[in-house]
Amino acid sequence: MNLKILVFTFFPFISFFSNEIYSQPLTSNDNISLEGKIIDQILIDELLNAPLNTIRSMDDFTGQLIIIEFWATWCAPCIKNIPHLNDLYVKFKDKGVNFLSITYEGSVIVNRFLKRKPINGWVGLDLDKSFIDQLSIYEYPTTIIINKKGEILRELKPNELTAGLIQTYLDSEISNSK
Repeated sequence: MNLKILVFTFFPFISFFSNEIYSQPLTSNDNISLEGKIIDQILIDELLNAPLNTIRSMDDFTGQLIIIEFWATWCAPCIKNIPHLNDLYVKFKDKGVNFLSITYEGSVIVNRFLKRKPINGWVGLDLDKSFIDQLSIYEYPTTIIINKKGEILRELKPNELTAGLIQTYLDSEISNSK
């Protein structure tokens, strides 16, 4: 009985600090900027929530922009931002914006998680972290905005991603393609 009291007393303390713990970089990438980098191919092992026979090239994505979020099922800030990203997906899915959430975790863990907390858009599994490492992603969550040419336009946190920001980039890409 004393053990139960200790666990319940200690849990709020852990929960209070969990956002700070999980949002810290795994290693430092302070001097690395992704903006302007070109991505030729999305290097991931498996796609969930995607059409059959999707081969993960830039041509698989229709529209003008790709929003990629790097996340994990254990990451409290990642989980907190899922509803926000789902709302943006609903708002922009028919306006030329693609959403892809990439994790290094396996399909059993991710599918179990998605049953409890669905993610709209595609979910990519980068099991060997080759794509994550190629982009030097060391902090979760991290979001990048990519244009149709594969150029990274912006790197940010998912809570900084707003409908206005997406619309600004979308309008810019549409006007540049004319």
